[in-house]
Amino acid sequence: MQAGLLRDKVTIERSTVSVNAENGEQTIVWSAMWSGRAKVDFSSGSQLVSNNETINTISKRVTIRTKPAFHEKLSNLRMLIDGEYYRILAKDVRAKDMATIFTCELINE
Repeated sequence: MQAGLLRDKVTIERSTVSVNAENGEQTIVWSAMWSGRAKVDFSSGSQLVSNNETINTISKRVTIRTKPAFHEKLSNLRMLIDGEYYRILAKDVRAKDMATIFTCELINE
């Protein structure tokens, strides 16, 4: 990995489920798991109108320097990039390049 490519600040967050003892209500709590510099590239984007609502699908490719492996399911993780949350779709660890590449999709809420 070349020096100077990691210019963007990103945070990977992990979800945990907490249960209210009184009524059994489940609440998802997000906590920061890793924060650091990354290279963020626009991958693809599209726009769809469904039920008079516009849905933007934006995908980004995020490259970080390989860190100690984490074994959480990707469905329990999300990534914060420039104030927006992205769902992590795939993770590719490339030992030769000393990089981990994530494919992320913007969460439309």
